[in-house]
Amino acid sequence: HMHKRPKRPRTILTTQQRRAFKASFEVSSKPCRKVRETLAAETGLSVRVVQVWFQNQRAKMKKLARR
Repeated sequence: HMHKRPKRPRTILTTQQRRAFKASFEVSSKPCRKVRETLAAETGLSVRVVQVWFQNQRAKMKKLARR
């Protein structure tokens, strides 16, 4: 692509943030928008970061289930 935007640095999660995500993931692997927004507010991260984490976590679980 021609319109090169500088890459956003990888978000580093704190232990508390990771715990909050994991606890929520146990309840639902596909949280609704409200849940994502609440998690984002609680952790101080953007909704996008929450969304991507859940996507990655689901992919990881799927990958683990395959083997």
